[in-house]
Amino acid sequence: MIKTTLTLKNNKLNLTVPKTYVGKELEILVYSKDELIEEKDPSKKKLADFTRILDEKSYNDLKAHIEKAREEWNRNI
Repeated sequence: MIKTTLTLKNNKLNLTVPKTYVGKELEILVYSKDELIEEKDPSKKKLADFTRILDEKSYNDLKAHIEKAREEWNRNI
């Protein structure tokens, strides 16, 4: 994968790709960074959001899994 940022001097762009990319489907995105809209306050799900969606056993299993994952994040490596 190749990712780069550049500032064009005119409206032309000549693109050379590695030989290993020849014959492969490529995805090429061109956009101006000032056009990006960054989500400053993403909507995060809370465990409580699942209380009416999941049955009690599934909710408790999910809660236990999250608590175990948090314990692993906090362990000293």
